[in-house]
Amino acid sequence: MKKSLIALMALASIASAASIGYDEMTDTQKSGVVKSWNDSMTLTASSDIWANVNTNLSFTISFDITNINVSSTDSTIASFAGSHNANGWDDGKLLIRMSDSGSLTLINSHGTSSNSWSEYFDGSTFGNATVSAYSCDLGLTAAESIASITTYTLVSNADDQTFTIYKNGTQIDQWTNWNTDTGLKGLQLGGRFGGGNKLTGSETVDFDNVTIWDKALTAAEVGSIVIAPAVPEPTTATLSLLALAGLAARRRRK
Repeated sequence: MKKSLIALMALASIASAASIGYDEMTDTQKSGVVKSWNDSMTLTASSDIWANVNTNLSFTISFDITNINVSSTDSTIASFAGSHNANGWDDGKLLIRMSDSGSLTLINSHGTSSNSWSEYFDGSTFGNATVSAYSCDLGLTAAESIASITTYTLVSNADDQTFTIYKNGTQIDQWTNWNTDTGLKGLQLGGRFGGGNKLTGSETVDFDNVTIWDKALTAAEVGSIVIAPAVPEPTTATLSLLALAGLAARRRRK
C-alpha cells in the first residue's frame, strides 16, 4: 500500500501552470504590450511565424510551451532578435533550443556578418572582443512537457543591467552585466531568425499566450500573469487515497 500511495502522490504532483493570456489580462497588465498571440499554435517543420516588434531596451517576453517533440540540437524552437549597428549591421539572438542532454535551453547567440565580426544580444562581440557565455537550462525535458504546460517569462532590464528568467512565475536564473544596446526587433517561432536551424521532419512543439511588453515587468507582475496549478479538494484527495488503500489491501489478501 505504501508504494501505491507514493505513486498516487507522484501523479498528483504533476501539475500544469499557464499564463492568463492577453485576453484575460487587466488594463494594468496590458500596459506596454506591443505584440501578443492569445491562440495556441503547433509549430512544425513548415512553420515560419515571423513578427516585427519594437521595444525599449527594457522588455519582457512571456509564453507557454508544452508537447515538445524536438530532439535535434540544431533545431531552433524560437528566436528573439535584436538589431545592432556597430561595425556594420548585425543581429543578436536569444534562441530556445534543446541541449545535448535533452533539456530546453535558452542561449544568447551571436549572429554572422561578412567581415566575420558578430555581436550577441547583450552587445558583447564574437571575434575581436569578449565572447558571451550566457545560457540557461530552462529545466524542462520533452518527456516532462507532455504532462505539463510551462510558462516562461524573460525580462531584460536595461536600468539595472539584468536579464531574468522565470519559470511558472518563479525566478530560475539571472544574467548580470546585461549591457544590451538594443531592444527586441523581431521574433520567429519554429525557426532561427536569419534562416536555417528550423524544426525538421516530424518535430513539433506547442506554443500559447505569447506576449511581449516594451518594459521590464517586476517579479510581482510576472507572478500575477501565471495561473497556479489546481489543487484537488481535500475530500476528493482523501477519497482517492482511501480508494487506493482499499484496492491495495484487497490485492494483499488475494
